[in-house]
Amino acid sequence: MTNAEVSSMKIKNKQLLVLPLVAGGLILISGRVIAGPDLVVTVPVPSVSVNVDVDAVPDFYTWDGYEYVGIVGDQCYYLGPGNVWLICDPVRFARFNDFERVHPDWRTHLVTNERYRNDAHGHAHPRGEKAQLRDTRQVDRINDTQQRRENQTNETQQRRENQINDTQQRRENQINDAQQKKEAHQAEQNAKKDKSQDSGH
Repeated sequence: MTNAEVSSMKIKNKQLLVLPLVAGGLILISGRVIAGPDLVVTVPVPSVSVNVDVDAVPDFYTWDGYEYVGIVGDQCYYLGPGNVWLICDPVRFARFNDFERVHPDWRTHLVTNERYRNDAHGHAHPRGEKAQLRDTRQVDRINDTQQRRENQTNETQQRRENQINDTQQRRENQINDAQQKKEAHQAEQNAKKDKSQDSGH
């Protein structure tokens, strides 16, 4: 073999060694493993999805003692600088959870968001049909709550009046019983007196 043939063999062997390494790198990057001409095995590449809507605007909000807070789906927002809605950080979220525990009826005091309609990017979001439907439901809930309170107040008032009437009736009965006993005693005394006078004559 000549030197030229030996050099040519070395170059071909180096190319054959490099090809599997390059192919292996491509296989790792693409997420596919190819074994043999007839068999193809696909390895799924994990995907990360974050379900946080930074372009959301709550249709209702409440005051938690520090700032306005609203909820869209499972996400909690607060009204930040420039009157835009921002996602609550863990500190704000924990504070709102404390507020919910102390005020379990906070949903009955929600304010309809007609004024602060900008998201975190400053884009305006008009109120939709769902919000209007929620308005109607909220008004219905508030009316139901007020009706229940009025009913409870009326029932309490009726119970008090019944108790007062019962107490007055018992007193009247006691007075009548005492009067009847007194009259009966007086009649008995008079009868004894009359009897003693008759026996004396």
